[in-house]
Amino acid sequence: MSELYVKQKFFSLAGKYNVLDKNKQPVYTIKGSFFKIPKSFTILDQFGNQVAKITHQPFHMLQTFTISINNKTVATIKKQLTLFKSKLTVDAGDIQVNGDLLGLNFSLKIDGKIIATIKESALSFAHYYEISVKNDQYEHISLAIMLAIDFAKEQSSAASSSSTN
Repeated sequence: MSELYVKQKFFSLAGKYNVLDKNKQPVYTIKGSFFKIPKSFTILDQFGNQVAKITHQPFHMLQTFTISINNKTVATIKKQLTLFKSKLTVDAGDIQVNGDLLGLNFSLKIDGKIIATIKESALSFAHYYEISVKNDQYEHISLAIMLAIDFAKEQSSAASSSSTN
C-alpha cells in the first residue's frame, strides 16, 4: 500500500511539480508540456524514467485524454455532453471509477474492490491531492487518472469563466 501526495501550484505555467510519499520525499515528478500541441503531462520516476503520459487529444469535439503506460494506451477520459453540468467518463479496462470525478473525490475499483482512493483538499494557492493506493501495481494509473481529471476540470473551469466575461 502506498500514500501519495500531490501539491500543484496554480501559477506553474509548464506544470512541473513533485509527487511525495508519506514521508514527504519525492517519488515522482510531473512535467507538463509548455505551449505545445497536444498538451501532455509526463510522470517521471526518481531516476527520470517515464512511467506514464497523459495526452490531451486536441481535435476531438469533446475533451478527450489518453493515458499511456509503457507506450500503450491504458485509459481514455472523455467529457460528455450534458445540459446542466460537466460530466466525464473513464474507460480504463477493468478499472471502474466511482464518486465525484470533477470534485476529485473518487475511488478506483476492480471487481468491486477498491484499489485506490483520490481526494482533493483546496489550499490557498495550490491544489492538494491525497492518493491512497491499496496495491502498488496500480500506482501509476491511479496517479495518471487523477492528473487527467484535474486537467479536464481546470479546462472546464477556464472555458466557463471565459464565457461569462
